[in-house]
Amino acid sequence: MDIDKWDGTMDEEIIFKPIGYIKSPYEDVRNMPKSTRESGDVEAEMIINEEYLESMSSMEVGEEYMVLFYFHKSEGFKQRVPF
Repeated sequence: MDIDKWDGTMDEEIIFKPIGYIKSPYEDVRNMPKSTRESGDVEAEMIINEEYLESMSSMEVGEEYMVLFYFHKSEGFKQRVPF
């Protein structure tokens, strides 16, 4: 894309490829808390595929990172979680 000629529209496709997954103690989505307030001190792990480990070698425990994720086990869609 030539940025000098960009008209503000996005006509290019962006494809995401998973580089790992999140492992948590929740085996079933029906048992997962609906918000972080309900989760308490539950911890999860980010498992990175071996081919990407070198790229992430400077990551440290306790640091904050932005993770993009896909609700691949989600059935339906709701704008709000009912409380």
